[in-house]
Amino acid sequence: MLHCQVREVMTEPVMATIATPLKSLAAILVRQKVGAVLVVSAQGKVVGLVTETDLLKKEELQQDPDVGTLPGRWPATQGARTSW
Repeated sequence: MLHCQVREVMTEPVMATIATPLKSLAAILVRQKVGAVLVVSAQGKVVGLVTETDLLKKEELQQDPDVGTLPGRWPATQGARTSW
């Protein structure tokens, strides 16, 4: 693996829109056998990424709002922008 390049292990992009329901996104992860989905705007621009961990954390917070943030992670910031 030391001499492999990303192109040798990557999968085709799996995408959802910002309006995709989380339940549908979870189904996409399972069906496509991937751990993350790119989130795109209506114009097709990548605006984020949702991972299995993100969904698990969301579920955990719904069950126990006092859980807080994971160690070593920055809390989500409303309106945060990421440049892709």
